[in-house]
Amino acid sequence: MTLLNLREYHRPETVEEALAALTPGPSPRAWGEGKVVPLAGGTALIGTGGPDVGAVVDLAELDLACVRADAEAVYLGAMTSLQMLVEASQLAGPALGIVSQAARLQVGRNLRVAATLGGTLAVTGPEDPLGVVLLALDAQVQGAVGSQRWAMPLDDFLEERGKYLEQGGLITEVIIPGGAAGTVAAFARVGRTPADRPIVCAAARLAVIDRLCAGPRLALGGVAARPVRLRQVEEMVSGKMLGDDLLAEAATLASASVSPPSDYRGSADYRRAMAGVLTKRVLAQAAHLVLTAEPA
Repeated sequence: MTLLNLREYHRPETVEEALAALTPGPSPRAWGEGKVVPLAGGTALIGTGGPDVGAVVDLAELDLACVRADAEAVYLGAMTSLQMLVEASQLAGPALGIVSQAARLQVGRNLRVAATLGGTLAVTGPEDPLGVVLLALDAQVQGAVGSQRWAMPLDDFLEERGKYLEQGGLITEVIIPGGAAGTVAAFARVGRTPADRPIVCAAARLAVIDRLCAGPRLALGGVAARPVRLRQVEEMVSGKMLGDDLLAEAATLASASVSPPSDYRGSADYRRAMAGVLTKRVLAQAAHLVLTAEPA
């Protein structure tokens, strides 16, 4: 059993109230001999919370569950459930459909109806499809800690999230910026079975302008301690035609750019090889999407 020492439960109605409850002051409140943590969907906290949790701040009443879009971007509230991401009409089409695909792969339906976007990003693991996809889509994360608001690229947040979250910070919104006209995205994975969690996964976003790759973004999961961008590969393919030779070079560079760990699901050599295979696959899939979308 977890949360054995839970003594207090709080349910604020505003972000400000939640931050006040989570942020220690000059004279920290007593939390039943344990720390205070936010409770979003609870799918991670209930399973791994541990006996050091003395109080929870339930975020269910905060007005942060929404999916909206305008001409500039798609805005996802931090309390939006993963099932809402699967079903959202705003997350469809050749550029954003991989968000729904990744949310479906993240966990089974019973957990998707409870798990939230913010909670998922707070604990994103190395192979998590949603983290990989949002990284490739140049997602921005907004949040707050105490009286301070912050906004940063997801890549920076994943690198420094402990600094923000351990201070009582909250994720409030994730923003996916719109790409250039004709932008498409692709996702690919390898796993022990089609239904199993990925061992390695990859996502790419790009546009093709005058048959040349424009604005490429490439992210990998399962090759480091967290999802990562492959900026060297992005630079290699940018402004070039995605032919067979360039795709082969991109795959070679991707494999050489990562130093994955070994575990019972896949050796370092296997993960490195799959990094190359999946890099080539998602770039080719994205290029194919552009070609098939062009009028005859």
